[in-house]
Amino acid sequence: MGRLIRITLGVFLAITGLLAALLPIVPGWFFLLLSLVVLSADIPLLRRAVCWIEKRFPITQKPMDRLKKAFHPKDRPSPPCETKEEDRKASAQDSGRPDSP
Repeated sequence: MGRLIRITLGVFLAITGLLAALLPIVPGWFFLLLSLVVLSADIPLLRRAVCWIEKRFPITQKPMDRLKKAFHPKDRPSPPCETKEEDRKASAQDSGRPDSP
């Protein structure tokens, strides 16, 4: 799926989600979440938001992985989300301090 098509689809889903949020019948959060996953392939800020959602709500990891597999480019898969332990080790290595528990 081309980048332009992915961005167009993501923006369309975001607009649909915002409009659906105003209507009591249609679940707008579904379209907003779907647009977030589609656009995260090209926008790093949204990729971090998807990682935060996966960490905060672990039950969403399997559905999010299936969506990423469907919408992210095959030649450039999305990088895995870092855990707090990995973040702490990376920041300790960057500052030159030894890793403390």
